[in-house]
Amino acid sequence: KPKPKPKPKNAPPRKQEEITYPSELSRNVSGETKRISWNSDPNASFSDWKVEVLVRETQQRQLFYLHRNIVGFGPRKSEFLKEAFAQEQQDGKENMTKLILPEYQAKVFPMVMDYIYYTREARQSLTASRACAMYNIAERLEIVSLEKAIMEFYRKNTSLENVSEFFKCAKEADAVRLIAVSKAKIGTMIIQKPELGKLVPPSFLIEIIEIYREEFEDIRKKNPRSSLSNADLVQSKRLSKAAYLCVSHSKSTMNENLLNQLTNEKALPVIDVAVALPFLNLTAKFDKGSSEYTSLQRRCVKSITDNWSTFQKQFSSSEKVSNALKKLPSHVLADILVMTMNR
Repeated sequence: KPKPKPKPKNAPPRKQEEITYPSELSRNVSGETKRISWNSDPNASFSDWKVEVLVRETQQRQLFYLHRNIVGFGPRKSEFLKEAFAQEQQDGKENMTKLILPEYQAKVFPMVMDYIYYTREARQSLTASRACAMYNIAERLEIVSLEKAIMEFYRKNTSLENVSEFFKCAKEADAVRLIAVSKAKIGTMIIQKPELGKLVPPSFLIEIIEIYREEFEDIRKKNPRSSLSNADLVQSKRLSKAAYLCVSHSKSTMNENLLNQLTNEKALPVIDVAVALPFLNLTAKFDKGSSEYTSLQRRCVKSITDNWSTFQKQFSSSEKVSNALKKLPSHVLADILVMTMNR
């Protein structure tokens, strides 16, 4: 009997043949293999659950034939439907879930099913409005992984060109976490480019600054005795620049309350020296002759005196420095002079 040929030492492993099942369960009309989906023939694919979607505005109904072992199992499962499956086993009711959805959500329901089934039957591209609608459904059906996926889509795709659209869609859908993601992304862009502050309305910038106030407070709670890092200080300075540009472009609607919110000390612990004097001049309009120091004035004075050389370089001569400082309230000017002399 002939001996078998020895296998070469460095021979690549033999590729295992893929097993396909040539039945109508896994083939489409053209005969190509196809994954079972929500759009498969319900009888051939042994669908064991239905979801009826009723469009609130038009009263139109659409039936989706689903599979419990897919929809209720795995990383993309719906906890809401999984609970419905368990309840049906106890009550012996019809294998159906009825959903009443607004039209904008009903249109993307197939995309949600595509996500669960890992398919692309809907053949629709993901836009900001569709993402928000899908997020609403994900919240209702408790598809946690889809919520996270949509949030990641927002983080990666929000840009200067589309930021207004993305934020508007999140607001209209009342998607709280997507709104927060949008604000955080806009905040990051403003810190990178403070000049964007002039394009943002004061009320919106206040919401952005509030996010950073909470971040700074968390840092202080965790380490009460620790000082802010250089990155935190740079962030505060850039936000202060954006805040001033926002204020200067909203003079007609600016008041003391808005100014205080835009320059909250817990969010802006340090003011950039480039905007310290303009801020001091602005606070003088709301002083009404008061000799009491405001939080903003104190931070601006500190910024000027700590960076005196940089401050002076903003002017072409020492005479212009003096003329600029003379316009300040007397108690503010006195402190600047005393502190610079002590240095």
